[in-house]
Amino acid sequence: MSTSPQSPIHEDDLHAYVDGLLTAEKRVIVEAYLAETPEAARAVADWRAQRDGIKAIFAAGGIRPVKRFAATASIRPVWAGGAAVAIFAAGLIGGLLLAPLLRGPATEPATGPAVALGDWAQTNFIVYASDVKHPVEVGKNEQAHLLQWLSKRFGEDVRAPDLSLDGFGLIGGRLVTYDGRPAALLMYENSEGERVTLALGRNSGNAETGFLQSEREGVRTFHWIDGPVGYGVSGRMDGARLKAIATRVYEQL
Repeated sequence: MSTSPQSPIHEDDLHAYVDGLLTAEKRVIVEAYLAETPEAARAVADWRAQRDGIKAIFAAGGIRPVKRFAATASIRPVWAGGAAVAIFAAGLIGGLLLAPLLRGPATEPATGPAVALGDWAQTNFIVYASDVKHPVEVGKNEQAHLLQWLSKRFGEDVRAPDLSLDGFGLIGGRLVTYDGRPAALLMYENSEGERVTLALGRNSGNAETGFLQSEREGVRTFHWIDGPVGYGVSGRMDGARLKAIATRVYEQL
């Protein structure tokens, strides 16, 4: 994968982001770039899936992983261990063939689209929920227009669940991208200034999953796939509270 020569973000930055090696300031810049660059966001999700798949496979055999193989077949150190030579040789031989095997089938929830969906929903929350002046493109005062516009661009009916029982009200939404296609992001806020987002992306695999939970940098996401649409509810709060909100969303969609 390559990035634009004019872009301040390079492939090494993306690998460092996956490995958790960036400063807080650089991480915010990379996350903003990922939110606007579907190709890079997909690559980052793939690299995370590869890393987690390697960990799981070698942990099952009592061996500590040494290397992570990027989609470009370059090899970057992530973990230390005693099997370095054998794994390094296997990576050179396997190259591009290793990544698809570790990721599994395209519709596998553990390492497939559901994982990418969770990462994507979290990234959108991190990028937009912290924006004080322009968190949304269209505000709540134009809710009817917002939902009609997003539905038309998204290609599916976009509805705004009522989260008033949880203390949250809709403040608006925006058009985003997921897997290179139009997607939708709705944002809610409570009286304390806490924000919750609902991200909706097209599910090309037409799979289904139950609730899956992920957490990164203090942002927790409950995400699931239901037919043609994947959903992700994100917020900076404990799991039980966010799950209750996600359940309310699920019941209204």
